[in-house]
Amino acid sequence: AVSYSGETSETLSCVQSAYTRGAQMLLLASGGQLMAFAQNNDLVCVPLEGGLPPRAALLDMLFALLGSLMAFEPLLAANGIQQQEMESSLLYLATLYPQWGIEGETAPMPYRLAQSLDRAWPLFWGNDTA
Repeated sequence: AVSYSGETSETLSCVQSAYTRGAQMLLLASGGQLMAFAQNNDLVCVPLEGGLPPRAALLDMLFALLGSLMAFEPLLAANGIQQQEMESSLLYLATLYPQWGIEGETAPMPYRLAQSLDRAWPLFWGNDTA
């Protein structure tokens, strides 16, 4: 189960339900109730680096999840995925990661605009012709 904040109610509910049914779980979170649940119940929780907006952490969560899945070889084998396939996929994704960044001149225009307006006071005006 993955919840960047560790506070997503749907994820917490599903994890608690799965735990009571004896499911094997791998959890990923930057903290919150999900990480506390993992610690209190001796479950594996891969710590994610916190401090980002959840959508900005999507690639970090993807790489953490895929990297963690490599440790579950029986799960991969049961789904017809070979360890080597997973490793080559991760290596390929790692080459794309820098291209997917949103910093600098290559950042999308809406992102650059939002960054330039940080800590600015917007001024709206109009003309009511009705």
